[in-house]
Amino acid sequence: MFITILMARQVGSTGRVIGVDLAPEMVNKARGNAAAQGLSQVDIRLVPAEKLPLDD
Repeated sequence: MFITILMARQVGSTGRVIGVDLAPEMVNKARGNAAAQGLSQVDIRLVPAEKLPLDD
């Protein structure tokens, strides 16, 4: 989720960044990293693989 943190810095405090991951551990880690850096414009979501809008 490093790219999510970088993009949050690009959009600034008035923008919004949404990150997705399939693993609960990574979502928790990314949320913790964003909070530790004071990035309130970051929204990290847990998305099951079968819910991603991709063709088989």
